[in-house]
Amino acid sequence: MPKWKRFLLIGAGFGAGFAAISALIFGGWTWYLSRPVKPKPWDSNEIVATFEFLGTETGQFADDPKAQSLVFSYTLENKTDVDYRMPAEGLQLYARLNHEKSLAVDSQSLSLDKERPFIPAKQRMGFTIHLHYLAPEGLDPNPKTAEDRNKNHLLLTKYLNEELTNLDGFAVFDIVNRYQIALPNGWSTKH
Repeated sequence: MPKWKRFLLIGAGFGAGFAAISALIFGGWTWYLSRPVKPKPWDSNEIVATFEFLGTETGQFADDPKAQSLVFSYTLENKTDVDYRMPAEGLQLYARLNHEKSLAVDSQSLSLDKERPFIPAKQRMGFTIHLHYLAPEGLDPNPKTAEDRNKNHLLLTKYLNEELTNLDGFAVFDIVNRYQIALPNGWSTKH
């Protein structure tokens, strides 16, 4: 075989091999870039809640404008080095159930404040959960003295411990930032 044919065959072989390897590398790189990205895990340590107090509000639901619903007040602490604004969209609110050790959603009964908190880095901010469930009768709607407020608190705590025994706090999931905010039970006498 003449030398030029031999060099032509060797060159064609190298060219075909280079093209095949290039196609494999390009295909592998394209596949690697297009594969689904694993979401980061839920972070439950960056935004931490502390139970503050239990109260009521009037006229937020039901047909009776005097009907009172329950308000759970918390303090959220931003433990990060960056400011946090709770997004208007992408939040999921759940009640924590004690007996089932699970979460339950009831969009008719549970709600957050319409105003979402902005918590600067390393700061704390108030936050409330509204449970549209009739409060017990006998509450003073406008307690003026510490004694009246204490009486209301005792009535509400007793009511929750007797009537809503399965309620063990709440959880807010910020889907955008992947934060899980545990809102603990601070009213139970069983803890």
